[in-house]
Amino acid sequence: INLNPEPIIYNYLGIAYAKLNKKEQAEKFFIKSITLANNDVTLIRNYINFLRDIYESTKAIEFLKKQYSKYKNPEFVVLIIAILMDEKKHEEALTYFDEAGQFFSDNKNFQFIKGVIYSELGENEKAIKIFEKLIEFENFFGPAYRILSLLKYKISDETIESIENYLNQPNQDELNEIHLGLALSNFLENKKNYEKSFFYLKKYNSKYKKLINFDPKEMVQNFSKIKNFFKELLKEKFDIYNTEQKNPIFILGMPRSSTSLVEQIISSHSKVYGCGELTFIEREIFNLFDERVDVKKILSFKERYFSMIESVSGDFSFFTDKAPLNFLFIGIISIFFPNSKIILCEKNRMDNLNSIYRNFFPSGVDFSYDLNDLIFFNSFYNDVVSYWEKEKINFYTVKYENLVNNLTDEVNKLFKFLELNVEKKCYEFFKTKRVVNTASFSQVRKPIFKESINKWKNYEKELQDVYLNLNQ
Repeated sequence: INLNPEPIIYNYLGIAYAKLNKKEQAEKFFIKSITLANNDVTLIRNYINFLRDIYESTKAIEFLKKQYSKYKNPEFVVLIIAILMDEKKHEEALTYFDEAGQFFSDNKNFQFIKGVIYSELGENEKAIKIFEKLIEFENFFGPAYRILSLLKYKISDETIESIENYLNQPNQDELNEIHLGLALSNFLENKKNYEKSFFYLKKYNSKYKKLINFDPKEMVQNFSKIKNFFKELLKEKFDIYNTEQKNPIFILGMPRSSTSLVEQIISSHSKVYGCGELTFIEREIFNLFDERVDVKKILSFKERYFSMIESVSGDFSFFTDKAPLNFLFIGIISIFFPNSKIILCEKNRMDNLNSIYRNFFPSGVDFSYDLNDLIFFNSFYNDVVSYWEKEKINFYTVKYENLVNNLTDEVNKLFKFLELNVEKKCYEFFKTKRVVNTASFSQVRKPIFKESINKWKNYEKELQDVYLNLNQ
């Protein structure tokens, strides 16, 4: 019998206990494995991922700082940068690049992250310089080209031709090829070459679709579980008392339905902190779906949620949680957070679906790479919203086209719903400096414009099946 197991065994035990939601035991084994292994980066990374999963980012950063001061391993600095980006503390994250830069100055992925930080801060010139250098270093680095295409970066016809030639050759790095192909589609759209743009969009969306696994049945089954849990909450006449000091504003709807714009307008208010896309509810809520409603679990859920919010939102009285797919949970949110405000964002449906199809999402929007999946999702979304309407849940609908055509009146109505006095800054939302790490990071920093209305008509022929399905 081996009475002195290898450190990795304790690490595996930590992972196992974490999956069982036994956090104290998990942490004990993670720490033991790290102590025995003496600075093993893999074991430390597993522990840090555990802390990130339970929203203990401050503890994770403190731990990494201590490890770095002892061992000077630059990997720890990279992990600190990643956590600070999660927390939307981009300015602080930038301060660590000098620390780690001496070790990673030639690492393209490290430099790419720096460029992403600048683009999400709205410092486009600095971001563009970094991406240009990366392309000089590696001519067809797809991720850099894709971000440049979102920044409306102008490239020559010769460069477009060279990218096309490169993509017509056999390439080993499939993910890089997908990024590059989607960038090419965007560049062609910027040049109003719509037919060719859609050709590459469909080609590389289809390639990415093969790398992921979207199951429409699972989405339907999950909503069935949500409805059952909601009914149990109503049966129990469940009443959650409020002890929190902060007031949530949930902004939800289809992806690309103007949720980022609405958040930018609201978070321009002096009393509101914009938290961006938080995954907490979507990730954690299914753990509450037991046979009977467990009040203790729900209160723990709320406590952890507000603890996470507290770590990022400071002294603000209100905060936004802009996770579009939270539209699935509208009824449950209204019970769990009775002092919250819920805003559903809507956009011309064809424009919305076209925009979803045109964007590359890091995760969670796996229905966006195939037109048939989009047709399914459109029908599913309608069913979900219709269900919550029939349940008479109180939420406010903002229509993108109304915002564009009559910004002042629509912003006034929005803040009346929020029961906040509107401020001048809310009309000049594009001047607000904050981190935006969604596909809309460029648009929300410009005055509102009408060019995106009916943009789908540039692809009317290619989207004919979707249009016909919507109008049956």
